[in-house]
Amino acid sequence: MKAFWFGVIAVMLNTSACEKRKGTLLPPRDAALKAQAAAQDPDRTKMRARAMPEGMMDEETGGQTPAPLNDLDTKDLQTVKQEALDRIKQNPSEKLSHPSPGKAAALYQRGRQLVAQGHYAEGREYYLVACQFGYLEGCHKFGWHEERLGNINNARQFYKTACEGGISKSCNNLGFRLEKLQRWDEALDFYARACLEKHGTGCDNLMRLRDQRLKIR
Repeated sequence: MKAFWFGVIAVMLNTSACEKRKGTLLPPRDAALKAQAAAQDPDRTKMRARAMPEGMMDEETGGQTPAPLNDLDTKDLQTVKQEALDRIKQNPSEKLSHPSPGKAAALYQRGRQLVAQGHYAEGREYYLVACQFGYLEGCHKFGWHEERLGNINNARQFYKTACEGGISKSCNNLGFRLEKLQRWDEALDFYARACLEKHGTGCDNLMRLRDQRLKIR
């Protein structure tokens, strides 16, 4: 578990005007800009390059962009987040005392806001802290980002935490990962948990895998 809590960087891609070259509008120094963007925010480049498998879910309720936070709120959340990260790095096994439910939800909201603006790595930090403070959507979101970065083992752990707290899409995603490991019974169990919470994709995956296993037997 200690490896989960370390290291995150944040920035945004820079864009610039196009220049005319051989009669066609092309981005100036395109290769250099891509290299600069990759160096500034490795998370962004990795996440764009890695397509999530069909059957993995990360739906948001309503799909809405999070409401903006005022400057005082963001400064307060930044302080809470940084203090929590410092304590996690010093002692990963320490259980942090939870702030108010509203504060934990605000940390998650700030993470969503930053990700929507392209600050993937910094947004992940907020998801991680929200998760540590018991906000389970933060656990799912951190797992989802770990998945897209290729940190599959980490993703499974965070999906499990969220699933056990009742986040059905995490149950579905964990089932999918266990299926890829050919741990059929465990995969069916987590798909069933998702389906019991009326998660449509979880139900589809449950029926598909169950039918496959029955045919093999």
